Amino acid sequence: MQIQNSYVGRKEVVRETTLATFKKYPNQYKEYREGLAKDFAPTSNDFRKDATIYPDFTQPGGLKWGMSIDMNSCIGCNACVVACHAENNVPVVGKREVLRYHDMHWLRIDRYFVSNEKNPDELAAVVFQPMLCQHCDNAPCEDVCPVSATNHNIEDRCVGTRYCANNCPYKVRRFNWADYTGADSFPNNQDQWIVGKLDDVVKEQMMDPVTRMVLNPDVTVRSRGVMEKCSFCIQRVQEGKLNAKKEDRVLKDGEIKTACMQACPTDAIVFGNVHDKESRVTKMREENELRTFYVIEQLHTLPNINYLAKVRNTDEIIEPEKEG
Repeated sequence: MQIQNSYVGRKEVVRETTLATFKKYPNQYKEYREGLAKDFAPTSNDFRKDATIYPDFTQPGGLKWGMSIDMNSCIGCNACVVACHAENNVPVVGKREVLRYHDMHWLRIDRYFVSNEKNPDELAAVVFQPMLCQHCDNAPCEDVCPVSATNHNIEDRCVGTRYCANNCPYKVRRFNWADYTGADSFPNNQDQWIVGKLDDVVKEQMMDPVTRMVLNPDVTVRSRGVMEKCSFCIQRVQEGKLNAKKEDRVLKDGEIKTACMQACPTDAIVFGNVHDKESRVTKMREENELRTFYVIEQLHTLPNINYLAKVRNTDEIIEPEKEG
């Protein structure tokens, strides 16, 4: 499945190094981020403001959700993927649909194979990178939506042009090619399915009322012709905010957990309010500043998900690539 999600030759999707290299060049990732400011905003060195033609708006000081993913801790177990499916009613479409590139995962685990520098034919390591919607502040998917459905994640407004999926550099938006979960199916039209869209067994199961009880009632069941993506488990976010409001108190850090964060056995995923200086996600970014990077951040998408580079415990030294 990863083969279909091409980054079109863009670099810096995943970062990994060795312990010896990290000790010798501890600032290589930090210097790269600083270099972006010099290249795209040479006058002010403000990459966020001056590296785009779009105006930069002052953000309010309230809640702003972000996520940090430690690739040192990720073991590629896919527990987060399963949890995301169960929590958000993401359809399991079967092998036939996946082979047609109609997979529906909101969160996927990308694998990258690292060769030995001295012996290129020898596999040195495998790096796992959970990839989901990056929740960009300057999202490319928003600019191309003709009905402004993407700006507010309004599925009722979506007309299925799929422009957003084409313009997303992270390849994380999904399109419902069929009414996979039978949301709009009635007894008189259950047989009027597009030929070859779903296996008969899957179709029969999803029409069974007992089977449909597996669906999460807090999450909308999407119908055919609608785009969808990771929402940071918005139903959990809203529930946490509502509980805090009813109890007349400030929302506490760690009170809201996304399904992927809750299911991760190695605690590789951390979610929280990045405007809170005492939040766990903020401290994780500060304490691991030298390992922090954002996927293809040179595109100025301004993602709200950061990754911590994978550091392999070996004495092998890899010279960093020189730009140009």
